[in-house]
Amino acid sequence: MKVLKKIGKYMIYMEYFVYSICLINIIFVIFFNEYMPSFFRSPIFLSVILILLIAIPLLKKKIK
Repeated sequence: MKVLKKIGKYMIYMEYFVYSICLINIIFVIFFNEYMPSFFRSPIFLSVILILLIAIPLLKKKIK
């Protein structure tokens, strides 16, 4: 159980990191679409980010 609490401390930072990646992706799509990196265009990248946005809050609730 101690391991889960240690991981929970870093879940907030991971969540902020995922939110910042989403914000950067949205800014690139709106303003810099022709300069967007290829990994931002990948559907696998977007699906992983979407899964993380759903899974991280669920894991935080489970840890608390």
